[in-house]
Amino acid sequence: MSWDTWKLITEILRAVAHEYNWPDFKPAEHILAKLDPAAVPRLAGTYVLPDPDGQDKLAVTVRDGRPYLSGSYSVGSTYHFTIAAPVELLPEASNQFFTLTTGGTSFRFGDNADGAVDHCTVISGGNQREGRKTL
Repeated sequence: MSWDTWKLITEILRAVAHEYNWPDFKPAEHILAKLDPAAVPRLAGTYVLPDPDGQDKLAVTVRDGRPYLSGSYSVGSTYHFTIAAPVELLPEASNQFFTLTTGGTSFRFGDNADGAVDHCTVISGGNQREGRKTL
């Protein structure tokens, strides 16, 4: 299925959930934080998430001083998500971001001992997966 198909399915599911007041399918609420422009380039890179198929990779690119995310990931064993076209990462904390298309999933970036960003943790509900930045 294409990304547009998944967006349509999500929109329909959320509309039905709204009508019937299903709490699990309500859109996630995030509070937008201020982003330090100097921190954005540090996020750029490819993050590989351990996966039996070896296909889960997230790419962070920078365009016009803002971070964008593309790639694929899964959290838990049920769903696999693909972000074909880059989507903007919006800050909810200095090191944690969300997108307008990935629901309640957040992406938290962490530093190594030298202060360089070296991993990204994908957080969805109670599930987390960590991806390591590759050079």
